[in-house]
Amino acid sequence: MASVETASGWPEPVERVSAVLLRAAVEARIQEFPTGTPTAREAAEAIGCEPGEIVKSLVLVCDGAYVLALVASRLPLLRRVV
Repeated sequence: MASVETASGWPEPVERVSAVLLRAAVEARIQEFPTGTPTAREAAEAIGCEPGEIVKSLVLVCDGAYVLALVASRLPLLRRVV
């Protein structure tokens, strides 16, 4: 399924996340990197921090509900815990 770009230039799913963060008064910055950041090491290099400072964000569907798991980059996601 293709994403629809919004007036801001971000894909519609990114706009939805941004709107939720704004409503919750979460201070956040959404960035896109031209070469991608598929690993914690590459993400850390892109923003100039240590890999241990990177947090993975994973969206899961559990019993029909969406769950956002924020996991330290050095740890595996244990689905049985979520």
